[in-house]
Amino acid sequence: MRMKSLVLLMFVIFLMGGMLGYLSAKVAPTGVAEGVMNTFGEKVKTIRFAPFSFWSVVLIFINNLTVALLMYILGITVVLPSLIVLLNGAVAGVVVAFAENKGISSALAILSMVPHGIFELSAFFISASYGTMLGVMFWKRVLGKDGELRSFVAKMPFYVAFTIALLLLAAFIEAFISPLIFTI
Repeated sequence: MRMKSLVLLMFVIFLMGGMLGYLSAKVAPTGVAEGVMNTFGEKVKTIRFAPFSFWSVVLIFINNLTVALLMYILGITVVLPSLIVLLNGAVAGVVVAFAENKGISSALAILSMVPHGIFELSAFFISASYGTMLGVMFWKRVLGKDGELRSFVAKMPFYVAFTIALLLLAAFIEAFISPLIFTI
């Protein structure tokens, strides 16, 4: 499977997670939505997010970079990056359902995630895809099948640098632009 195909697959997995999270929160709002939102709320408190703050940019970036690097590293398992993408989609779906329950339209909830999400999710899909491909090539090599592991690993600095650039941009947008959507 090629990287482009795998990135597209990660996008589909994210959408599936989003639908599952949304539907779960709608079916059992007190259990699923509150549990995820409480966990999400604790995470936000941990990173001390404050809109329009450079400190928030740094904290968001570090949090997202940690997730992306985990997907690169956990690619050796082949399936864990996809699971992380699925769970991120589920959280996004729960956030949309939770917003609806609080009287915020789903369109506005989704719109508030789009500006930074374009870059953040692209970075996550690339990280998950590269990690997965790396895992597949590693296991092919272990099993004695010919693979291009060495040349693929040589491309890793480019992918990591690109991921970092996307996540920096996403963090800046999330801290300074996405909050403006709720002021419109």
